[in-house]
Amino acid sequence: LPRELDVRVRIFDAGGALVRKALQGRMGVGAHILRWDGRDELGHAVPSGTYFAEIVAGDTVSRQRIVRLR
Repeated sequence: LPRELDVRVRIFDAGGALVRKALQGRMGVGAHILRWDGRDELGHAVPSGTYFAEIVAGDTVSRQRIVRLR
């Protein structure tokens, strides 16, 4: 991050349904690593497949594809 920003990371399934709110909060300058444990909001392991991470940092939105293999 180029400066301290409010950051939100959410995981969606291939159909666009929200699977997990992985992160929401203020983060400082620099690089950060977030590891998703492959679980949904209720703590259940999700099946193998394609998922999408939506990262919102300030006014910037990025979407990344995730492939989960079990």
